[in-house]
Amino acid sequence: MCFVYFSFFELSFIGWNILAGLSLGIGFLWLVPYYNAAHAEFYRTLAGDQFKSKD
Repeated sequence: MCFVYFSFFELSFIGWNILAGLSLGIGFLWLVPYYNAAHAEFYRTLAGDQFKSKD
């Protein structure tokens, strides 16, 4: 089931990748950090409370 969500997640960035490529690569300066932050939030959401500290 996680693979299905991950596949849709990856497909949602196709348009952004095309636009970044059409700008001769300059768009990747903004796309890559956004893409990495989105991945981090995706995995954080999947993990739930599993990795939170127990202070």
